[in-house]
Amino acid sequence: MIDTANVMWFILFYAVGTAFGLWFGYNKGLTANTEGLIDALIHKGYLKYRGNKSNPEILKHDEE
Repeated sequence: MIDTANVMWFILFYAVGTAFGLWFGYNKGLTANTEGLIDALIHKGYLKYRGNKSNPEILKHDEE
């Protein structure tokens, strides 16, 4: 027979693992998409920057 306590532990660990996976995936995807968007805007000339590409300082429209 299936023990109720074992089922509850399984459900608890499944929920914790799912929550961690969703949190980790969301944060990783958000970071990657943001970096990709900024890189694309710089490459197409919509954003101006100063410094090197690994650590750019994004400038305002009226700055040179």
